[in-house]
Amino acid sequence: MNRITWTALVPVLLSMAMVFSTYSYGSQSDLEAITVSLALSAPLIFTFVLVFLFCRDSVADNYALLGTVAICAHLFTALLHLFWNGFMLTDVVNKDGLGPAQGYSGLILWIGSIKAMLLGLVVATCLHYVPLIFRKLTVR
Repeated sequence: MNRITWTALVPVLLSMAMVFSTYSYGSQSDLEAITVSLALSAPLIFTFVLVFLFCRDSVADNYALLGTVAICAHLFTALLHLFWNGFMLTDVVNKDGLGPAQGYSGLILWIGSIKAMLLGLVVATCLHYVPLIFRKLTVR
């Protein structure tokens, strides 16, 4: 694994640790907290797998656009997960337990991750093609 994949792994582990801490704060067992952590972090794990597949040293040169899309999709999804899970953990610690607000986490993280991935796709496409267009325009 190169630096990009190691760097992409950090928010995945941090997000999963925050979800585990949030749900283990309640009356759930550790196995239930791990299951919830994996279920809620599935979109983030998916984008990490994309980064791992398309940003390896042997693949990155051949699939530059896919590598950029994977990085941007992972970045936006990671930001969503880190902010939301941080807010959830803060809420649980302040209220001293789980409440009904944590029930919407799956909906927010799954639907929000789809939106974040689409936003990452748009940004990555712009980041990939705009410099190419400028290079062609400056050559003339």
